[in-house]
Amino acid sequence: MRKEKLIIKEKVILKENRISFFIFCVIMIIGDVMKNNKGYMLIEIILASIIAFGVAIFIINLTIRLKNKNDDTFYETQIVTDQTIITNKFMQYAIDQQEAFSCRIEIEGNKIYYYPDKDSEEKVLIDNVNEIASIGASSCTNTQGKITIDIPLSVPQQQENDYNVHVEYKYKIGDEIIPTLSLVVNNGTTYSKTHTGIITLSDNIALKNGTYRILYGWSDSTLSCSDLTNSFDFEVTNSDTEITKEVTIDSQTGQGKLYVCNESKIYDAADNYWDVLDTPLAENMYLDNTPPTIAFSLSGSTASWSCNDSHSGVATNPANGSQALSGASVTISKTCTDLAQNSATDSHTYTYKHDMCSGGCARTGQVCTTWYENYTCCKIYSGDGPDSPNAVCQVQGQCTWCYGNSYATRCVESYPDYECNGRYE
Repeated sequence: MRKEKLIIKEKVILKENRISFFIFCVIMIIGDVMKNNKGYMLIEIILASIIAFGVAIFIINLTIRLKNKNDDTFYETQIVTDQTIITNKFMQYAIDQQEAFSCRIEIEGNKIYYYPDKDSEEKVLIDNVNEIASIGASSCTNTQGKITIDIPLSVPQQQENDYNVHVEYKYKIGDEIIPTLSLVVNNGTTYSKTHTGIITLSDNIALKNGTYRILYGWSDSTLSCSDLTNSFDFEVTNSDTEITKEVTIDSQTGQGKLYVCNESKIYDAADNYWDVLDTPLAENMYLDNTPPTIAFSLSGSTASWSCNDSHSGVATNPANGSQALSGASVTISKTCTDLAQNSATDSHTYTYKHDMCSGGCARTGQVCTTWYENYTCCKIYSGDGPDSPNAVCQVQGQCTWCYGNSYATRCVESYPDYECNGRYE
């Protein structure tokens, strides 16, 4: 290969020397003619010199363009030779090794190496690419019965040309379609107390008999395959083309997803396989197993209530309402249901309190009473003064006690608590 490159370069140099020699000869002939014909006028000599100079410039320009073209041819020959060597060697390894082809390619400067054994550090030189070329990062895959290799090669002087190495070799003929693992959740974005995920294993011709473990889990945060703790097995016994399993998730609440992974490769009858997933299959699955809440409130003597649900939402009335309170004690009970059919029942009892009297009432113990003016309390002494508990009101109507001293002019009369202003709690 190196000898061929040197021969090409020698031919280019020889062609350049021949053109230079031809120019020299033309100039010498013109000078010799002028020398032997001394009768030429000055103007004729000048014209002849101009013509000779023009011919020389033309031939020199032609020589330069020819040289550039020869350089391009030389570079192209060099890089095409390297491209062919690399392609042929990798194709031979692909044919010989097939599924054992390691895809371990190393670029070291302008040298390309290959490791035939994926578990060994022994490497072989594929090609020492000419220094005029630049080598990019290589890529290689060996999956589903096909080897694909790409190595970018470029020449700075010829950016428009494509010298990239592309090797593609199929060593499996026939069924090349891999089996698939799929996940479906119907109406997953509609809240429900339970949701079912449909997990399907299928192939266009036949699955390979065996046991394939599937991992799954639900969460309202992102899960990886290593986070999944639930599992079941697909048992393929009759070279099935499709088998399905349903998993039901309940007792969860949130805007989550169902995640699914396979624990090992899944093969079809032609040994095509669905690889172990790095990222789980995931489908939306919104669950709501939390009942709504009922809140009670009070404004004066009016009670109000509201129903709230932070997930699926409130489904039935009375979601909100109010009621005027009357009487010493009032109990209000309400039931609320959300869209996922979770229900909640709650109640609140409102009791009238007497610790706030107004509008002509006075507080006496736990009773609001009305003042009556101009009633005279009697004066009975029992050794403990006119404010004794033994004093008796001598008034018309029924009074409960005397208030003040013997000179007081008023008594009080009890009224039912709801007839004087108080408040509910």
